[in-house]
Amino acid sequence: MSRFVFRLPQVTFEREWVLGPATFRPAGALLTEVNALPDFTAKVKNYGLMLDRVRGMAQDWSGDATVEVEADDDAGAVELASQAVAILRLFMRPEVEVNVGLHKIGLVGDATLAVREMIAIDQSGRVGFGGRRVDGPVPFTFTQAVLDKWDTDPGVQFLATQLSSPKTGSHLGSRALTAVAMLDIGFMATKPTVKVLSYAVAIEALLSREPQASTKDQRTESPLRIARRVAYLTCQRRCGRSAPSCAYIEGFPTEKALNEFARQSIQKGEEWRCSAFLRIACPPELSGAVVTPSLSLFSARHQVAHDGTTTATERDIKWFNHFADEATFAALEWFAAHPAASIADLDDEIHTAASRSTP
Repeated sequence: MSRFVFRLPQVTFEREWVLGPATFRPAGALLTEVNALPDFTAKVKNYGLMLDRVRGMAQDWSGDATVEVEADDDAGAVELASQAVAILRLFMRPEVEVNVGLHKIGLVGDATLAVREMIAIDQSGRVGFGGRRVDGPVPFTFTQAVLDKWDTDPGVQFLATQLSSPKTGSHLGSRALTAVAMLDIGFMATKPTVKVLSYAVAIEALLSREPQASTKDQRTESPLRIARRVAYLTCQRRCGRSAPSCAYIEGFPTEKALNEFARQSIQKGEEWRCSAFLRIACPPELSGAVVTPSLSLFSARHQVAHDGTTTATERDIKWFNHFADEATFAALEWFAAHPAASIADLDDEIHTAASRSTP
């Protein structure tokens, strides 16, 4: 196997950082290594020309960090490096304080600078112009403190293990890598419909239950069941975990049951909304129950899948990204603690928690 090195434009690492089979190296580290490599010109014809070219590339890259992977060929190297960078982008987002969606980094070509300019002409013939940055990379530094924190993060280490052994990785590991890839597609996309679909598919890939028997007629699992798992893992009150379970952890078999629960609670003057649940799945009759976003993630996905469009605003989609990331981090923590488990085991845990609180 050979080592393949890729440039990360405008990215800085304060120290070397290893993510399974991928090594992120600080600016200048590659140049130092390449300049010290032996010259095989005496054994390989025209090798000196190749070495000079590589040294020139390393010099050009010396102001940026690099990511290095081992692979059998360049196609495998690109795939592995892309997976590692997708994980990097996922864990980078909580470290960004403002304008998360604009903080795009990656391999060359992942985020190309694009400024959309326009000319406006009003009815009188007066003109004006404007522009908006649509996409593009930004400078970003991964500090030693952040890298040290990730070295002890169970979710990061779980994904690192899956990257290291893709053929022998766990079932949950495979699902996690697929979910991270879909999240990354959504984050890097510019079309709202692509973002919505990608975030929804990521949650489904991560937390939908395994079918008991695989058939081509297997129906997609109810969003209510997926939302129940998300609520259990992400609820800030930790309902069903360190706090008693609520109706959302106990579960609703149908949308009709959820609607009836809401109706009765409203009649009693009781708070009935669970944002962790309703931001993921919400019956049409209860639309607007949670102010932000203006519709649930799976409602938005349904619009895109069946109408080819979405009424979700730019602000809604930013929240979808945040909720999908939040669910992913929580699921990774659970996966890391139960690496040989399945989603069915998670359901058993939720059922046990709900049973403890049911009279």
